[in-house]
This record gives sequence, structure tokens and C-alpha cells, in this order.
Amino acid sequence: MAQREDETVGEILRRLRGQKRISLNRVAVDLEVNKAYLSRVENSLVSPSIRLLENLADLYKASRLDLLVAAGVLWLSPDIHPNDEAKLREAVDSGGVSFAGMSRVHRRKL
Repeated sequence: MAQREDETVGEILRRLRGQKRISLNRVAVDLEVNKAYLSRVENSLVSPSIRLLENLADLYKASRLDLLVAAGVLWLSPDIHPNDEAKLREAVDSGGVSFAGMSRVHRRKL
């Protein structure tokens, strides 16, 4: 998933949903979340929860890691070795690692 310059996480989510041709109502039903909340997330009025980001990534078949980074939940050091980034991406995108239970302070230190 390539993030466009200055694209918010809400805009990314709306673009991914549009690419999959899934209605906002369908996403709300599938993920059992409030449609109005999803709309506010896509319009960047509220920040999505980590669990929602992970679930949306799975639904849209997008990278969990990329969405978490775009949302500012995680950041990757520019000095990260490509092999380490690949291992992290595999662990996060496979669902083997979840950040939903961690505080924002702890998540930022990864």
C-alpha cells in the first residue's frame, strides 16, 4: 500500500474501501462497528482504534504495518535493516503481533 504525500489515515482507509468497492454500511456490518464512527474516521474527525485499523487492514487485504505507521501508532526508524523490517512486516501483517493492548507510550518505543 503506497501512501500518497500528505494523505491522512482516513483518506487512506476511504481509498482502500473504494478500491475494494465496499460500502461504508457493509464495512460497519462486517466489523460490527457504528457506521457514523467509520465515517468520522474516514473524514479524519476521530482517530481509529488500533483494533479497528487491524480489522480494516484484514478486510481490505492491506498491510497492517503500513496502516499503523500511517496512523502514527508506530514509526519505523530510517536506519532499520531491510531484513528486520521484513520480519516485522511479516509478524504484524500475519496477525502474529498485535498492538491493540499496548499503551501509546509503549507502542511508540518499538
